[in-house]
Amino acid sequence: MKGARWLASLALLGALTGCHGAKPLVAPTADYGDYRAIRTAASLDDRLALTWDYLQRRPDGWYAERLRRYFDRAEPVFYKVRRQNVAGLEAYLRALPDGPHAEDAVNRVTALRIKKNREAVDADVLGDANARIEARKAQRAKAARALIGWAVEMLDADLWDGRDLSRAPAGFLVRYELALPKPVCGPSDDGTRERCFKAIERPYRVTGQGRQGERSVAFAVEAELDGGRPMVLRLRGYDAFVRSEEAANNRVMDEPAAARKAFVQRLTEALLKAGRVCNGGLDAMGQGVFTCEGAILTISSGDDGADDIIEVAAAPSPSAPDAEAAEDQGAAQEETP
Repeated sequence: MKGARWLASLALLGALTGCHGAKPLVAPTADYGDYRAIRTAASLDDRLALTWDYLQRRPDGWYAERLRRYFDRAEPVFYKVRRQNVAGLEAYLRALPDGPHAEDAVNRVTALRIKKNREAVDADVLGDANARIEARKAQRAKAARALIGWAVEMLDADLWDGRDLSRAPAGFLVRYELALPKPVCGPSDDGTRERCFKAIERPYRVTGQGRQGERSVAFAVEAELDGGRPMVLRLRGYDAFVRSEEAANNRVMDEPAAARKAFVQRLTEALLKAGRVCNGGLDAMGQGVFTCEGAILTISSGDDGADDIIEVAAAPSPSAPDAEAAEDQGAAQEETP
């Protein structure tokens, strides 16, 4: 009998410590401490606040899936009850100042105060929530503009008139040379050109309908230089077009192809608004080649794991035979009586 008990204890110890190669049955100490604090919270407000904080800090935590299911059920009900009056809305904002319904709560509490002349709203609570919401909006706007802002500057005609990159227009030079991180340069594989690389990441937070969470628009700026003159400037990033549209619309994009087409449309409108003169067209997939002032613009919407790419290359110069023909024609005209 003692042997059977010893074997049962050993099996239980193996299960608890994960000796079978599966996920351990015991949560990390920090995870369990946070989870216990949620379970023993004195009020629903505190419980939701602690749950939201856990999900933001530990999206892949031991209890994340269980708490996310609880939060997705409880938060809408909590807000529905709290939204009936100013005091309830303030309580929601204290518990979840950047929660899923924070922006609506700020708008509603302001409207109730004006319309019904309710009790004065706690300025600190409202101000803090407003500041967070505005900061998130500004962050999303910056992420949504990142790729487009680079493309607009890359198509400045003065970049492609044969000048050295150090004498590039100020708009491009500030982005490329002065803004961190600094570009890293080295010789190309065949040694004929210089290649430079600069990594860009613009974080944002999706707080609209659908899944919540921290995300980012990430892409590389690549430059190919010939004697200091730009020959190719390229923006390349995995799902960069999709993430840009997420930031612009404050929602997760579940249809990548549609999101890429929407981004390309937004890009072409921005180029037109900035006075970048380009001629060309897009196909049904949002891919296209445009002839611009001194440069060729190529837009490639990635799929099947490929990168989204915006590339601007120097327009090819006239071929040598054409140049010689022009010189011969000029000489013949001078000799004509």
